[in-house]
Amino acid sequence: MNDLRALAARARTRWPGRAVRVLREVTSTNDVVKAAARAGEPPGLVVVANSQTSGRGRGGHGWHSPPGAGLYLSTLIDAPCDARLLQVPVVCALAVVTGLSMLARGLAIKWPNDIVTADGRKLAGILCESVARKVVVGIGVNVAVESFPAELDARAISLHTIAEAGPHDRSVVAMAILDALDDWRGGWKQLGFEAIRKVFLELTSTIGKHVECEGVRGKAIGLSADGALEILREDGALVPIHAGDLVTLS
Repeated sequence: MNDLRALAARARTRWPGRAVRVLREVTSTNDVVKAAARAGEPPGLVVVANSQTSGRGRGGHGWHSPPGAGLYLSTLIDAPCDARLLQVPVVCALAVVTGLSMLARGLAIKWPNDIVTADGRKLAGILCESVARKVVVGIGVNVAVESFPAELDARAISLHTIAEAGPHDRSVVAMAILDALDDWRGGWKQLGFEAIRKVFLELTSTIGKHVECEGVRGKAIGLSADGALEILREDGALVPIHAGDLVTLS
């Protein structure tokens, strides 16, 4: 818990006025922030927890959340207009991969919301949820997980095994990600989504792969102007997919 308390102390200097709440155990940090948003909490709130009893990822999948071993963080941001809402996960994925790349090399985005190593093992995940005209951005990072459940062991990895400068406490990881999120959201507002889209395409491992998602099978060839993955089917049809469980075939 001490490293998380350090985050709250550092945040007072780095981001005056931003509320940072450090909790010992929650169902999920997204649950806490959603409740706060419904109660009128302004954007900027950050909630971190030492453990989650019901951590979850996109699509209702669970998130392995052992005490003291991962970064379990959610923050509340302004919601853009409806036409740009689907772009939010793209911006957030860029922020997380950028922040984590300051600590470890060879990371990429697996569309739509996973941060993976070169061999495809999952290091972090992102869950964005709309509530009360705001967006809750939930971020989970395996920081110092010593062992994973059998069903995850071959597909997950922990930062402490790949970090270049040795183990990092969770406050360092959180600060890197939150700083990057501020930067990328600022760039999105100033430069527009096209600039974001180009960088995303450079940092994703999905483009060029043969994939299947939501019953659509083909080659992932691009990202649309609203953030959808573009899959080219064998019959030549180009199908945009806005969300779903992606399976890489080859």
